[in-house]
Amino acid sequence: MLWVLLMLLSWGLALLLVHRPSINKLWPAGLAAVAVTLILDVNLVELGAFRFKNTLYDFRGVPLFYIISNFANGLLLARFVPTDGVLKPVVTVGLAAVFLALELLAVNLGYFQYLNWSPLHSLGLNVLGFIAVLWGVDLLHLRRQYNQWP
Repeated sequence: MLWVLLMLLSWGLALLLVHRPSINKLWPAGLAAVAVTLILDVNLVELGAFRFKNTLYDFRGVPLFYIISNFANGLLLARFVPTDGVLKPVVTVGLAAVFLALELLAVNLGYFQYLNWSPLHSLGLNVLGFIAVLWGVDLLHLRRQYNQWP
């Protein structure tokens, strides 16, 4: 149930905060976020680093609703992380910490389990995953016109 709630929260925020012209231009950011999620999480689940629990439906151990939520999270990431300057790394690390807090909530609620992993590993992985998504978005020049603070 947690994975469904996180998906609804992510999509609710994306639809509320990322306006239609931006969604039409930033959808590759959502695909990039899904690709990064699948590459990293599927491999780490298979390597025994951690596991998702109570998934309802999953793809190779990763909850389907979590994957879908990360499409929306990619839109939010591309829309709100500044394109340059000092704020870009600060906001990226801050959002990675928020993502870690949600992960720790999932651990405490019994929906996620560390096996050969730690919160510090997760924070680093979140930062690297966000950088990979933002790099792809910047490579395609998607944020040039659509990245504005509200």
